[in-house]
Amino acid sequence: MKTKQSLARGTLMANVGAVATAIRIAEQPDARYIEQKYAQILNQGAEPLLPVSASLQGFSLEQIRHAHKNFSPKQFVMGGNDALIYNSYLNRFLPSSFVNPAESNHRLARSINPLIGEVIGKNQTCSLNDYVSLPESRVQGLIIVQAGKVVFELYPGMKAAQNHVWMGLSSLAISMVFAQFIDEGKIDIDRSISVYLPEFRNTEWDRVSIRQAINGTSGLNITPTQQTMFDPNSYMSRFLAAQFGRPNAYTGYQENWLDIVKQIKRERGGEAATEQGVGPITRAVLAYIAEEIEQLPWTQIFENRIWGNIKAEAPMVVTLAPDGTALSHDFILSSIEDAARVAMLLCPSWPIITDTPVLPAKLTQDMRKRTGLARNSASHAFNFDKVYDDGARCLQGYFGQGMYIDTKRDYVAVYFSSQAFEPLSCPSKMMEYLRAAANQFY
Repeated sequence: MKTKQSLARGTLMANVGAVATAIRIAEQPDARYIEQKYAQILNQGAEPLLPVSASLQGFSLEQIRHAHKNFSPKQFVMGGNDALIYNSYLNRFLPSSFVNPAESNHRLARSINPLIGEVIGKNQTCSLNDYVSLPESRVQGLIIVQAGKVVFELYPGMKAAQNHVWMGLSSLAISMVFAQFIDEGKIDIDRSISVYLPEFRNTEWDRVSIRQAINGTSGLNITPTQQTMFDPNSYMSRFLAAQFGRPNAYTGYQENWLDIVKQIKRERGGEAATEQGVGPITRAVLAYIAEEIEQLPWTQIFENRIWGNIKAEAPMVVTLAPDGTALSHDFILSSIEDAARVAMLLCPSWPIITDTPVLPAKLTQDMRKRTGLARNSASHAFNFDKVYDDGARCLQGYFGQGMYIDTKRDYVAVYFSSQAFEPLSCPSKMMEYLRAAANQFY
C-alpha cells in the first residue's frame, strides 16, 4: 500500500517537467529558484519520510553513505531524512573544532514536574505532550530549566546527551561576546563594519553599523528565504555553498565566502530596515569582526570568554569552512542541556554553572528596561526574535530550533527539531506552550 508521501512524490515527479517548461517559457525571474527546488525535492533523502524517532535508533551504513553523497546546503535545508543525520552529526560532514568547558560531565539537578506536559498553549487544542508527539511537529528534544533545575524534558527524536545543530540560536553566543566587547570599550556599536574590517572598505558594508548588523537592519540583500536558499545565483545560496566547500550550483566554480560577502548590494530602496532578522551572513560577519579584534579564531574566543568558564556536559562543537573560519553563525552543535546553560547566563541561577561572572554585572538589569538605556549598554549586543510585554524573550532557529528565556522567573526552555525550511515570521506553536508553562507554574 502506498503512503501519502509516496503518492505525493509520484504526483510531483509526473508534473515537474511541465512546471519547469512553463516557467522557462514565461521567463519568470524566479525560474532558477523554482527549478532548483523541484530538483532538490525529487532528490532521494530530501523528503521527511522517516519519523524523528529514527535518530534514536541510529542510522544504517547505507543511509549514512547516502547522506554523504548528497551533502549540500540545499539538501540540509529540505529538512528530510538526510537532515536528520546532519542535525546531530554535522561535524562528520564538515571540518570541526571543539570548544572546551571549564568542567565536563556536569549534570543539572532534576526536579521534574510532569504537569507541565499537560499545559495547553495559547490558541492550541492539545497538550504539550500530545503536540510534541505529533509526527508533523518534528520536535526531537525539549528541556525546561527553572532556578537552575531541570523541571521538564522530553526526547522523542534524540538522546538526552546527543548533539544537535543550533542554527539561529547561535546568535546568542555571538551576542554574549559582543556584550563583553561593548563593556570593555573594544567596539562602538554605532561605528561602521568597515572600521573593524578594513578589507570591507568601499563595499556596501561601509554603510552598515555594528548596531544595524546586530539588529538585522543592514538594508542588504541577505534575508534568508526559500527563494534565496534555492536560487543558485543569490548571495545566500552562494555564501552557504562556499562555506560548505561546495561549488556554486549555477557556475560550477568554488567560491570564497568572504569574496561573496564583499559583493553584496543593498535592497532596492536602500533603507536600513529590509533584512528580516539577523541572518547567517550577518552573524558570520560579526564573528569575523570578533576574530579581527582578538586576533584569535572564534572557537578560542568563545572558549576564553564564555564556554571555558562553564560547567557543562561536554565540549561544544563548531564546524569550519574550508579556509578554517568557524561556521558560528548557525552550525555549532551541543547537547540540549548545554544549550540551556548558555541561556542560563542571562538568569539569576547562573552561579550554578560557573564560578566566575561571565557577563557584565548590569546586563540583566538593563535587559529588563524598555527605555533609558545608555548608548554603550552591553544589552545592545542582543537582538531577540520577540520580546514579550512581561520581559520574556525568545529566539528561533531555522528548521525548528527555539529558545525561551524569562529572566524574571529564572526560566529557560530549549527545543531542537528537524523541520523543512519555515520562515521565522510564522508564529511558533512551541513558544506558546513554553510561555504557558512559565506563566502557569512559575
